[in-house]
Amino acid sequence: MTFMKSTLIVLLCIITSPIIAEEISGKFAPPAGQVLVFAGQDNISVGGTQKYSDGYVDSIGVPGGITHYVYFSEGWTNGFGRTFPLGSVAGLNSEVEWAAGPMCQKAYLESPQLKDCVMHVSISMEGGGEVKVANGMFDHLIEEFVQFIADHPDRVFFIRIGYEFDGNWNKYKPESFKKAFRRIVDSLRTRNLSNYATVFASSSTVKPGQFEEYDPGSEYYDWIGYSWWGNEKKFGDAAPALAYARKLKKPVFVAESTARGHYFDKEDPEELWSGWFNEFFQHIEDNKDVIRAVSYINADWDGQDMWDGWGQTRIETSPRLKQRWQTKMAESTFINAADNPLQVIGFFPPTTRPQSSNVGQPAYQNASLPDADRVADLLSRMTIEEKVA
Repeated sequence: MTFMKSTLIVLLCIITSPIIAEEISGKFAPPAGQVLVFAGQDNISVGGTQKYSDGYVDSIGVPGGITHYVYFSEGWTNGFGRTFPLGSVAGLNSEVEWAAGPMCQKAYLESPQLKDCVMHVSISMEGGGEVKVANGMFDHLIEEFVQFIADHPDRVFFIRIGYEFDGNWNKYKPESFKKAFRRIVDSLRTRNLSNYATVFASSSTVKPGQFEEYDPGSEYYDWIGYSWWGNEKKFGDAAPALAYARKLKKPVFVAESTARGHYFDKEDPEELWSGWFNEFFQHIEDNKDVIRAVSYINADWDGQDMWDGWGQTRIETSPRLKQRWQTKMAESTFINAADNPLQVIGFFPPTTRPQSSNVGQPAYQNASLPDADRVADLLSRMTIEEKVA
């Protein structure tokens, strides 16, 4: 009888004890409970550069990272009449416009304001580019890209290769995609570079089994990513991506997000905040065991030919939304430039650089301070219009 009672007690303890999820970690992933914040996605929307200085960086604050795009699609003409230049990676070293705003990765790296930011560069191989990458025809583009990463050893790059691999607009063939992904990563590895992490990322509507179908091999990527627009519940709320990340124990990057279809300069900011923004932050909270980075796209979508009908989601165009966003970003969960993101993610550059003061730019308080102090600092720098909004 005593044995049975003891056994029963042990079983009850096992059943009633909380299940502790295994810690998720990965290359350049912030610690559990912290989220690296990126802003994107074109030079105008982001700002903070010599040529463009009226974007997120200039009006809201310097984020922890910048989201950017380049194309391995030389000679291809897209559906908006833009032909990608021959002999170079579009959007990397010089400015290119493919109906989605001006794109130049180099401009961000030349900006003193952004020297503490992680760079998130997304590689498109649309137009059959993945086949040419896979078979070696685009090796000169890979070489240019790898050299670019090598030329900036004191910067961290999150490289999202063939982003939104499942998107029907990309028309990627699984086998070619996998070979292309591996070919790019192998080229990076050949140079023994230590300042990058790779991301294997889907669209917002990824279906069960598609991650498995396109997987180049888990040893070839460090993060799992996906896009999130706020209408994902009817598509499973990114469940396949999250499940795959948990299975492989890899960190998650919500690599693209925006309030698609909304117009911030025309709509009620309180309804927007209690609606889309509340769902966005709740999604992060519900999946905080794996989500370690998010990217917000701060764009006038309708002002770009490619995105007509997507809305206008520049936070700074609504004083009340800007105030709420800055207050949220001041929470210790979210890592922005003033929080020393390179240190947070464990990157130690080979050269010693002075601490950024972000002079003249809105910044976020150090994450180690109480939330109340961080919020107070932000409020002290808001305009009267923003405070009363």
